[in-house]
Amino acid sequence: MAFSYKLCLQIYILEKAYFLCYKFFIMLTRIIETIGNEAKRLVVSRVVLSLGYIAVEVANSGIGLSANLSWVENRSCNVFNLAGDLGGSLVEDLLKLGMNEDYISRAIALATINALNPEASGATPGDILDQIKIKDGDKIAMVGMIEPVAKRLFAQGCKVAAFDNRQVANPLIRPQEDMPSCISEADLVIVTATTLINDTLPGILELAKNARDIILMGPSTPMLLDVFRSSGITWLAGSKIIDKNKTFKIVMEGGGTRALFDGAIEKVIKKVV
Repeated sequence: MAFSYKLCLQIYILEKAYFLCYKFFIMLTRIIETIGNEAKRLVVSRVVLSLGYIAVEVANSGIGLSANLSWVENRSCNVFNLAGDLGGSLVEDLLKLGMNEDYISRAIALATINALNPEASGATPGDILDQIKIKDGDKIAMVGMIEPVAKRLFAQGCKVAAFDNRQVANPLIRPQEDMPSCISEADLVIVTATTLINDTLPGILELAKNARDIILMGPSTPMLLDVFRSSGITWLAGSKIIDKNKTFKIVMEGGGTRALFDGAIEKVIKKVV
């Protein structure tokens, strides 16, 4: 059944910074609704919640990743109530967590979605920055700081404005209140897939209508073209698992994106057409 909703863009204060968000959790819900009944009946083998990432393994499918944003929330208790019951669940059970408001539940649901497409079907190995047109003087808005990408674009003569909830010591980070104007004026908008967890993605896309390209980026990115057609997103820049054991080891030991891309996963891209 189609998910009906009243779109409600609002500004809220998060850690003393202004962020655009939608009142209802729209985009992740839409993705969950595309999962077929056969996939929903698959069994979840194991789930690992760690500092940087969450990993979900689905039997007869594969491993999916999602960034862990639990540090953003002011939680009175730093434990997850369903711990001990996730492994052995059905995929359907973990997808239902995407309807919750807390970021851990939503990240688990996103990792489960990615576990159903571990080979990133139809994606091409490669770096998105080698595929798109980048011009000297381009205005770049980056929501979710990816330092190697920002550094490369800045070195190519781009004007980079990055936004992040984390306390990142980087001169390219701009105040949150500048985000709407920077996105609206950008030639290229890069958005991390964590915006699916906090559901800021719809608001960002609404602001980015003048951009030449909009890229959804990072290991959390669902490589699902049908979901993002007509969204305004032009490229998906995600990842493919190439070493299952190494991926789980890095996640369990608290590793981040750079560690994962060192032999556990590889960059893949898809053009949204």
